[in-house]
Amino acid sequence: MSFEKDIEQENVLDGTIYLIDERHGDGAYVTVAGRGGHPFILAFGLDDLEYLAEVARNVKGNTT
Repeated sequence: MSFEKDIEQENVLDGTIYLIDERHGDGAYVTVAGRGGHPFILAFGLDDLEYLAEVARNVKGNTT
């Protein structure tokens, strides 16, 4: 099963990461692919980044 990033749901973005601007001790700004070639900048605090890191560990550990 492959992960589908190009679905028709209006509120889903591609999410391919273009750029990460780390703000040490604070968080990061992450520029991602949006719809129609328009990039979006997402702002993540440290708690958000820790949560995403946990999700990544869980996904990597899931072999089904």
